[in-house]
Amino acid sequence: MQVVNISKIGICSAIVGLSLLAQGCSSVVFRPVSESGKDAAGTFNGQWAARIVSTATSQHGPGGWTLTCPDRAGTDLGIISVENGTASVAAGKDNKMSTYVSDSGRFRFEIPTGVVMAASGTSDSSLSNGDITLIMHGSLSSGEGLYTVGIAEFSNSGCTSKVAFSKL
Repeated sequence: MQVVNISKIGICSAIVGLSLLAQGCSSVVFRPVSESGKDAAGTFNGQWAARIVSTATSQHGPGGWTLTCPDRAGTDLGIISVENGTASVAAGKDNKMSTYVSDSGRFRFEIPTGVVMAASGTSDSSLSNGDITLIMHGSLSSGEGLYTVGIAEFSNSGCTSKVAFSKL
């Protein structure tokens, strides 16, 4: 069995096994918005709360991997500050990440963590690239999105949670 445990990053944990289960979360993957495509009218200016709504406990990953993730419903992911089409979010103690918001409210954050995950000692496989990236994307106009603890070896697939965005 191939086992990976990413609980040490404290945001989401997963045990990845080789069984095939139905995927619990799926969605359209948003690409980051270009500077030329950002909202120039300030439609989404202000503070937005991001909160996890649900996490499917079994999620299908690439190559036949199945991720078993804890449900983090109710977990606050922080405040997204939007000003003139630029969204910012705290990414650690002294770091802030920024991205652009489109005129329809779409955005995508990709936040490298500096954390490298390794397969569990009980696994019969290993990871060659366990770098973790946190990905949050969605639409402020619909108030919905996704949050993924992405594993580089899995093309940044990982435990994915549904997220709600609400203007403060």
